[in-house]
Amino acid sequence: RTAADSPSSDGYADDSTLEAQQVLVAVLAESGDFDAAWAEAQVFAAMIGPDTKMEVAGKAYWAIGNAAFLVGRHREATHYHGLAATSLSPLNDVSLWALFNKASAFMRLTANLVEPETLQCIERAEMAISISGGTPQDGIELSITRAYWLYLTGDLREARSRMDVVMEQC
Repeated sequence: RTAADSPSSDGYADDSTLEAQQVLVAVLAESGDFDAAWAEAQVFAAMIGPDTKMEVAGKAYWAIGNAAFLVGRHREATHYHGLAATSLSPLNDVSLWALFNKASAFMRLTANLVEPETLQCIERAEMAISISGGTPQDGIELSITRAYWLYLTGDLREARSRMDVVMEQC
């Protein structure tokens, strides 16, 4: 908290202060204090300035969106994940791009947001992981996410088929 509360001279935070705030939001969320995580996420959003590097801003928006999902603020969550999607670039780091899209798809499905943007996240994650390789765990998690999408959209046969493949891998 001390690192996150460090003042900056221009009103916007430097990369290390942003990173500390991101960790604070994540720790609060992981500990189950979702309201505090959301409050700190709002502080975090105000810290992002015009000089913030795109990748740093993208990671920040990703964390803010996650906090919003956790408190049930789905409109704000998708807004911040949208900002993250435009800030993070597959050209700079395809692995990070894959992880973001996989995580965003999971958060959206957990919030029952069965909409085209959710499918786009799944498809982008699948493409990026096919390029970057990803870890076996990434592949399994993405397969489960795709199966969950299929289940929620009513394609039970294909969802079951995908889960059978996952179960064989485990």
